[in-house]
Amino acid sequence: MIALILACSRAKRVPGKQVWGKQDGRGRMTAPAVLVYDGPLWRVLRRHNPRVAVFALSGRFGLFPATDLIPCYDVRMPDRPDPGWLRTHVLDRWPGGREVAVWACVPAGGGYGAAVEALCEAGVFVRDIIEFLRPEERTGHPYLARMKALARFCRHHAGAVCPLPEGTGPDGWLRLVSDGEVLGPTVVPYWEPPSHSSPAGRMPSDVREDLTMMVLSYVADEPGIWTARLCRRINGLPETNRAVAWCGLCRDYANPRKRERARRLGKPLPGMEATLQIHPPCPTVPFRLLQDLLGLLEEATMVFGRREEIPDPRNARGWDFATRWYPL
Repeated sequence: MIALILACSRAKRVPGKQVWGKQDGRGRMTAPAVLVYDGPLWRVLRRHNPRVAVFALSGRFGLFPATDLIPCYDVRMPDRPDPGWLRTHVLDRWPGGREVAVWACVPAGGGYGAAVEALCEAGVFVRDIIEFLRPEERTGHPYLARMKALARFCRHHAGAVCPLPEGTGPDGWLRLVSDGEVLGPTVVPYWEPPSHSSPAGRMPSDVREDLTMMVLSYVADEPGIWTARLCRRINGLPETNRAVAWCGLCRDYANPRKRERARRLGKPLPGMEATLQIHPPCPTVPFRLLQDLLGLLEEATMVFGRREEIPDPRNARGWDFATRWYPL
């Protein structure tokens, strides 16, 4: 059997409101953990739906199958879990043996790392999912690298033939049967753009998905990041005054006043730096394309934007207004 251990996420969907739910014996609304957890990694998992046994690692419930019904909660994984908790909530709940191929997609160190270490010490050979990336692909943002590794892992095991946890099926996560009742649809969608008429909607699906994972990782890592700063992050520009000034003259980003000034100046002379000229956007991810994708992600309730103040040293008052983005 191939198993995947995936860390829980801070972002969650409320059973019965944001996702299908069922009332438990204590009157709480519950749903399968794979639907409750709504962080970027869990969205990647639902999008690809690999044929592997998935286990969630939670600060409240410990280690458990991702198909188990859980309520929405707010408990963080402690940095140093108690050894007794690790024994009762992790080791005693691991159903597999040493012959199981186990992969872990959890943050390095902290409570998650301690739980994986405990499994290894108990004889379970756990491999880091980052091994699905070549060494040169592991540079940059660690969360983004882990997302890419998870997507590659899921694609690799999309057609794998292996035992699945009882109550699940190859057609989707929600093929859960309780007392003969099918709990919801058999396919869990990731997200699709509502319209293909926009620039982001016309992108190839694999390119759009990679860019989506990148945007979600940066927003999750820096809640409140504004669009121009996010554009610099994605295009590899430094956060310096020179780079900020360069972005201000981007053809996709420049305001009407800058456009009019550039029009009056005309074309720059050969060999001279066009310090006051409008220039084309970055070719990797143009600003307008990023704006459009953020709009689609907001419609899909994956991020939300809010007009707020941002620091702007070029402005006499030292700040300006812009759209800041937050994870959902």
